[in-house]
Amino acid sequence: MTTIYVPTPITSAEQAAALPSGTLAYAGTGSSMLTAARLPLVGDRDYGWQDFAGPRANPAMVGWTALAPVEAEEETRTDLPGRRGVHPVRRLVTRWEPQGAAPAENDGGAALAESSGVVHPDPHPYAGQVVPLLMKGAVVGGDRPAAMFAVEDWADRVFGAPWNHGSSPRAWLFRLRAHQLGLPETDDNVLYGRLAGIPLLIHTQEIDWSRL
Repeated sequence: MTTIYVPTPITSAEQAAALPSGTLAYAGTGSSMLTAARLPLVGDRDYGWQDFAGPRANPAMVGWTALAPVEAEEETRTDLPGRRGVHPVRRLVTRWEPQGAAPAENDGGAALAESSGVVHPDPHPYAGQVVPLLMKGAVVGGDRPAAMFAVEDWADRVFGAPWNHGSSPRAWLFRLRAHQLGLPETDDNVLYGRLAGIPLLIHTQEIDWSRL
């Protein structure tokens, strides 16, 4: 089983208190972002929501977004609507996903309302390889060591739909980075892979092509 995190708006203090242990939550963006975690029970003691400043009152969290953990199993299918004979879709299936629903984003997110198919019919040329990234403050071809990104494939081929049709933490983090770095936020030139073992979405503009 794999744990994915489903974005859930917090609409009341009672709902915040009822969310399961291990739930994460956030509010705001950038330097003004607030975060908290729902700690697990220790014996009979419920430590509730905590952040770096200590306990957080549930009423103050109304309007936040919770990332609630849900257990899911991975499956690979080629018979999804509109995708017969296309690259197989790897998806995470949860007990709460209705039968016949469109695929959920791999590594998290709610089920897609509808499948828009894969944008890139062919794998990325560097799928399965490691590429250097342009880090903040670096220049193309510079002497500064590059962070190495392990490319799995185009994000839409991994997810079974355009990357920006989902609401997973990966997509949310990419939107935030793209906004801060001035990267395109609406095109499909987005890759899925791992940086230091951490799943991540990057834009092709973040690759230092001069080092390849």
